[in-house]
Amino acid sequence: MGLTLSLFFGTHLGEQAAGRLMTESDKAAWLVHRAKRTNKESKALSFLLQATDLDPLNEEAQFALAGLLLKKGDFEAAEERFVETLRLEEEMLEAMLGLAQARTALGKYGAAAKVLNDALRLRPQSAPVRLSLGDAYLLGGQVREAERQYHWIKMVYPAEQEGYVGLSQLWRETGYLDHAKRVLEEGLSVAFHKEGIYREMGRLLEERSDSGGAVQSYKKALACSSMDHDSRRRMIWCYWEMGEFLSAFRAAKRLKSYDDDSDLAKLEYQLARCLQKGCPIEPVLDRATKTLENEEELLCLAQGLLRLKKYQASIRLLERAAGFDMKDPGVLFHLGKALHHVERIQHAEEALCAAMSHGYNPLDVRLELAKLHLASNEEKRVQLQLIMALQLFPKYQASHGILRVAEKSPAFHRLAMGACLKRAKMEGPEDAALNAARILSQLKDRGGRP
Repeated sequence: MGLTLSLFFGTHLGEQAAGRLMTESDKAAWLVHRAKRTNKESKALSFLLQATDLDPLNEEAQFALAGLLLKKGDFEAAEERFVETLRLEEEMLEAMLGLAQARTALGKYGAAAKVLNDALRLRPQSAPVRLSLGDAYLLGGQVREAERQYHWIKMVYPAEQEGYVGLSQLWRETGYLDHAKRVLEEGLSVAFHKEGIYREMGRLLEERSDSGGAVQSYKKALACSSMDHDSRRRMIWCYWEMGEFLSAFRAAKRLKSYDDDSDLAKLEYQLARCLQKGCPIEPVLDRATKTLENEEELLCLAQGLLRLKKYQASIRLLERAAGFDMKDPGVLFHLGKALHHVERIQHAEEALCAAMSHGYNPLDVRLELAKLHLASNEEKRVQLQLIMALQLFPKYQASHGILRVAEKSPAFHRLAMGACLKRAKMEGPEDAALNAARILSQLKDRGGRP
């Protein structure tokens, strides 16, 4: 008993006297230790800021502070701290990965790829480094370079799912849906862990407008990992799109139980409950605009509302998200889509063009602009956007998007045939002309003449 009391009072008095007995370097190390023990981010941040002020040359304090800032979403401050960490310890791989993550979040894809290539020279066999490098290349539009990294992971680590998922995501986002399906089927027959493959299969089925099939894939992903919040969330959206509000409510309730600390999960649960009971959703939107304080969560909820065709509600959330980050390409693209549906054509066009200038998939933007001009009966501008979309081959494949829109609109079908015919006869890359001719043939098979 006496020893226990002695240890307690010794520790307590030691903390009180820390400022008098420790050097600045020792005090900084002590503050880093305190930060790691605390459960409150705000308190940990305060300790780490004190530590870096006391000892700016302490790479452990700089790295811990950078990681916490990254977790909080303060990407510019995190970038600065990771740079400082690497100035103190040039070959710290974890700091390189953190710096790349911060720069990717800031849209600095080229700079992120540069630091990841430096990391790759240190760890050429590191799958996480190659995966992050592939993601940075893909976001930056360097599709071939991204493909090389994902393919390397698939070949060297065939029992891991990351290479298959990365390649499928690349093919899906560039419009090669058949390629994406094949690589996922290969992964399902080989990979040990499969939740990521099933989740990506769900995304692929959504792209093919098969919400029911997507739900089944997300259920398989959740059977592999019940903590796969992204799969559960997308399953809720699919149920909303299919009008199965009771199933959506049950899925949202389960998401909230697994992710109870998330304000987004709680709001999605409240929204699903309102829809299931037929109650107004405005009170939930009021809470969302007051509660959600970063653009990613606001974009996520807005995407769900777009699936419900609640365009005004999604615009409200997306405009708030744009207030946090005016350069977020995903926010701008979905804002443009929502504004199109409420016939705010000029504002929609501005948002879509801004999304493309900040790095959003240019093929998706061109096709959305073509639909926008079609709604305004500007046929020449529709054809111009389609010709420019066809110019993107082989970086992006236009066939799936063009055929999907053409199926729903005879006018778009006619204009798409004209655009393909013009592009096939134009000078320029031969593969782009051949792609245009192939799409023209597919459009002819589905009815119509150029």
